[in-house]
Amino acid sequence: PYKASQKAYGPKALTLLRQAEGLAPGDPLVLAYKAEWYLDHQDFVEAQRALRSALKAQPDFMPAVKQEARLYLALKEPFRARETLLRAMELAPKDYELYFFMAQLLLQADRPEEAITFAKRSESYDFGTMPARDAVMADAYEKLGDAKNALTYYKLLKTYDPKNVTVLTKIANSERATGNLQAAEDQFRQAM
Repeated sequence: PYKASQKAYGPKALTLLRQAEGLAPGDPLVLAYKAEWYLDHQDFVEAQRALRSALKAQPDFMPAVKQEARLYLALKEPFRARETLLRAMELAPKDYELYFFMAQLLLQADRPEEAITFAKRSESYDFGTMPARDAVMADAYEKLGDAKNALTYYKLLKTYDPKNVTVLTKIANSERATGNLQAAEDQFRQAM
């Protein structure tokens, strides 16, 4: 499930990152970008290797700390992810991605109310659209049994991908839960 740009530019980007590393060996920014590339391509061993080097050179280097949090989330290591995120939030208290990552972690830990709080904080610092954050919000509201708010976010997700069967089914289920049976039926038809 790579983004189209990652597929198209992935190999070239890695080549450029390796060249940059050759020009500035041990540069924490280059290493953090390299780790990000490896994380995007699910090569967790190489990502961890790059992060170790970056954080050894500069322990509080925010781009590397952020990628380290992403790594622990990807590896499903909640304790380490939480500790890294809390440390990162001290370093960059208004970084919207950190709050989004914490929302993801809390949703994985089946703590939807707290996930919503962190997702909303992320939104307050970002002001942009972020489909992954909207998905966290929709799923968290659904876990809480709040079909009305879940529906709001599922409809937002539909604007990003109008033919996504999972989203259409979630909208249908939420419409049914709010008592709007005709809208639910329409969404189920679209999903088929």
